[in-house]
Parts: sequence; structure tokens; C-alpha cells
Amino acid sequence: MFKNRLIKNYKTRYSWIHQNKIEAYRIYEKDMPEFPYIIDVYKNFCLVFEKGIKDIDPVIQKENHETIQNAINEVLDIETSHVIFKTRNQQKGLAQYEKLGEKDNFFTIEENGVKYLVNLFDYLDTGIFLDHRPLRKQLPLKTQGKNLLNVYCYTGSMSLACAKNGAKTFNVDLSNTYINWAQKNFTLNEIPLKDHTFLADDVDDYLNNFKTKHRDFFDAIFCDPPTFSNSKKMKANFIIQNDHNGLIHSLMRLLKNSGTLYFSTNFRDFKMDEQLKNSFEIRNITPSSIPLDFRDKKIHYCFEVRHKN
Repeated sequence: MFKNRLIKNYKTRYSWIHQNKIEAYRIYEKDMPEFPYIIDVYKNFCLVFEKGIKDIDPVIQKENHETIQNAINEVLDIETSHVIFKTRNQQKGLAQYEKLGEKDNFFTIEENGVKYLVNLFDYLDTGIFLDHRPLRKQLPLKTQGKNLLNVYCYTGSMSLACAKNGAKTFNVDLSNTYINWAQKNFTLNEIPLKDHTFLADDVDDYLNNFKTKHRDFFDAIFCDPPTFSNSKKMKANFIIQNDHNGLIHSLMRLLKNSGTLYFSTNFRDFKMDEQLKNSFEIRNITPSSIPLDFRDKKIHYCFEVRHKN
């Protein structure tokens, strides 16, 4: 039963995968209640997330793993040692970025002609958010030759896609690890680091320190903040639902009158503060920002925010 569903999903995606030269994609997303797993393919590896599975019988879990491994091997021709199981629970703060292992097993995947370093072993997340793939294709077309600010930039994948198409990028993230990872991504694609800015800093501090210097400086801003963060490096806790109004106002001070802020969040209960509509033009672009291979249409919310004329 599971194998047949995997075959069906792969046949449905096959042409799309190869036409778009995509090496990382979602092949299965809790399609069947008996197998409530999420399965992502990364070239010749498979990452299997056990999400929302509580109190499962160890015997049944083992049987499920064997069924999934055998199906992946037969249908996708991915060997058993390249099938990685992880348990994904709700993460708080920077827990999603904490290191889980020391294998240091990085490899390269390609998407729309851009190369990205990923690591499926050492962190909960892999170095690239697959659900942002449509925006990584759309945003470079809108930022060619322009200045892009990417805050909470993680490994810089959005910046990289834009830089590959001629944007000048400014990248800010609290983690030195991910800023270094972002720089490696740029180097991998032979993009000179000297033409771009990488800063390991608290985003709130960055915005407060540079909102005068960089006022009306950026043509585009991409912001995908954490749902909640209480890192020791930050002066105050960050809660997306409570704090997004102030964050958006701070970001818009740095945006040119003709520019666009792309604001994304994966907080499932997120509601954009209605008061923001008094100050800015806000357009919900979530439907067009969700990839075709994702069944979960609430994987994130995405908005375009512009100054009012």
C-alpha cells in the first residue's frame, strides 16, 4: 500500500522534477493515516520525518521503518544507508538550529541552476527550506541589480538565489554557524564574498543601529523570522504573533518607497495585525508561494508589504 502511493507520487512529480532541474523535493507528506510521515528527497538521500507520532508501539515503528526503507529503495533507487529517520516536534527558540551530531557530512544539491550545501545528519533542518522554493525562483527576477536585505537569513539560500541573478545582498543572522554556511554557499557558486555583506548579529540590534544609516536604502527585504526565540544573545524574547508589528515597521524604514518587503512565517496560527494595513499596502501571496510538492498549504504564510503611495 505504501509502496504504491510512493510510486504514484513519483510518477506525478517525475516530469516536473527533471524539467525544473530540482534535486531536493517532497515525495510524501502524510498521504496515508497508517504512515503519518514526511519524506523529502535530497539527490540520492532520503530524509524521513516522524511528525506528530505519539506512543507508537516500538514493534510497529520498526515495521513501518522497514516498509518505508524498502519502498524508497525500490521506487527511488536510494540505498538503505542513505535513508535518515528524524523525529520532528514543535521547536522553540533556536532549537531547530541546534547541532544534533558531528558527522559533518555536507553535500551539494542543485535547484534552478543554483548549488546549495545541505547536511541531513547534524541538524534538525538541512540548510535549505524546501517550502521557499517558489520564492527562490520568483525573487531573483525582481531583485536583479538591486539591494536585498535578508534578516534571519539562516544559510542564505534566498540571498544566494538573488545574488546569482545579480542582486547585492546584505545578510543578518544571530548564528555564526549559519553565517559561515551562507558564505560557503556563495563561494560554492563562485560569487565573490566582497560584493556582499554577512553579519552575525541580533536582528533587532541591527535594525536599531542601522535604521538611520540605511534608511530608504534597500530595494527588497526578505524576512522569515522564528516563531519564538529566547536566545541568550538577544536582549528580549521574540514572539512572532506579538512582535511582528514592530518588526515590520522597523524593516519598512529601511525600504525604498518603490521597494517590497517579503514577510514569511511558518507559525500556523499567525494573523497579520490589522493595524499594519493603516500604514502599508499588504498582499497575501501565500497560495503562489507554496510548492507543488507540498500537500500542507499552511506550511507557511507569505506577504508582500509595500509603502502606500
